[in-house]
Amino acid sequence: MEQQSNNPIKPQKQELLAPTQIDCKEFFLNNADEKLGNNLLFYRIQQKLSKTLQPGNFTISLSGKQKKEVKFVWLITNFSRINWGTYDPSNPKKEPLCRSLSGEIPDSGTEMRKTACGVCLDAKWHGRQKPPMCAEMFSQLCWDTEDNLPFIIGFKRTAISPLRKLKTYLQAETIRRKIKSPWLFAFKLKLTLLCVEEKGGYYLPVFDILEENKQEEMEMYMGYAKNLISTFVTIAPEEIASSEEEIQENSDTAQEEKTPF
Repeated sequence: MEQQSNNPIKPQKQELLAPTQIDCKEFFLNNADEKLGNNLLFYRIQQKLSKTLQPGNFTISLSGKQKKEVKFVWLITNFSRINWGTYDPSNPKKEPLCRSLSGEIPDSGTEMRKTACGVCLDAKWHGRQKPPMCAEMFSQLCWDTEDNLPFIIGFKRTAISPLRKLKTYLQAETIRRKIKSPWLFAFKLKLTLLCVEEKGGYYLPVFDILEENKQEEMEMYMGYAKNLISTFVTIAPEEIASSEEEIQENSDTAQEEKTPF
């Protein structure tokens, strides 16, 4: 009678790939894959009414559809800076004066500054009611758990404070619950918008924790992040704030107030 081994061979764990990022190189000849590029959907916070879009919703790029809420998992964060200068209605599509993909050293712009962002006067507050001309941008790569696809959303100005509070809370909850995976992949979240009825009215993000992910889900989302990071690192801040509405909002510093962080 054949004896069974005491050390059975265990199947090797395969790296999880995002459905949209499964290796297809053999089907793209002579660098066609790189020439087509890798574009991800943008979810933009709709601050103002337009002919076809309602404020207080998330507008999806390409399709133009809107969502009232987004259920997601946080994957990757990128920090950058952009300075549009003073808003000029006669030239709403102008190029930024200065931009920094790293948020630390300027890398381009029509009037690129020669100093590091940390000491640049455009990046400093001038009293409590006059924010910096150069806006901080936090671009988030997330996974929409309802539509099952990746998307990018940007937070700037007054929207940064809720994002920082969310990070602090998620880190604390990960420690309290003794979760072994990174806090980024530990929870399913919900994002909605709150209307602040002052200075003409604007919308702030509101985050809620829906549930803790199972261990295999955390590993799955970590795999998604690893496979999508090469696409995400090329995102420039003007991709997040490229429309006339966003440029005006970034430039109109008189309507913004300092966040407590």
